[in-house]
Amino acid sequence: MKSIATFFKSIFESSDPDTRALQVAHRNFKYVPDVGDERRHFTNIDRPFYGDCEDFAFTLQKQIGGTVRYVMLDTGQAHAVLCKGGKVYCNLHRWPTSQENYRGEFRQELSYKGELIDNG
Repeated sequence: MKSIATFFKSIFESSDPDTRALQVAHRNFKYVPDVGDERRHFTNIDRPFYGDCEDFAFTLQKQIGGTVRYVMLDTGQAHAVLCKGGKVYCNLHRWPTSQENYRGEFRQELSYKGELIDNG
């Protein structure tokens, strides 16, 4: 019988590059709520970075592409996610979710108008 670590390692190694990037980003991201409406966009996901859902989505977008979207979750909370190829990548879920199964209403596209923060 495989150990849990071996099981998860095999899943991680067999996943597609975008899923691996999401996993790396999750390992290095620290959630910090906005004080104002700051937007941060870091150069690397394989080094520590911080911020809120927008910052996570914009930083991951730099690595894998896609579109950052504003979503109104079923809970009534505003959220930002990265959409690419029918999948949703976000700081709330460790694995991509299909856009059709994501629990929220997709609204406008968000864009980043600021400097990259070099974290590497």
